[in-house]
Amino acid sequence: MHAEEFSDDLLKLYYKRLFPCDLFCKWLTYGSGDLVRREFSFTLPGDIYMRYQSYETAGDLRKDLVSLCPHKIDIGAVYSSAPKRHRAVMPSSFKVSFSNEYNQ
Repeated sequence: MHAEEFSDDLLKLYYKRLFPCDLFCKWLTYGSGDLVRREFSFTLPGDIYMRYQSYETAGDLRKDLVSLCPHKIDIGAVYSSAPKRHRAVMPSSFKVSFSNEYNQ
């Protein structure tokens, strides 16, 4: 295999055996300890983009990494509830607020 060849099989093996999922999740939850509100998004083979992924545990994240084998992982914002439930939050749940600050 040449250095420029990409292998989905090797990527799957990397996610299964080498990717430091526990340390990665520990780093992402530093100070809060709450992984489930963190959004992840993945770019899958064929440029398929998946948003609003969230996980209870590092083990749950690893399962999806191994099964989906994303070519790219994006770390998103921390939401007020689990991002995978984003459709369950009704627009009426949000309050519009404006703030005007004047510096004299």
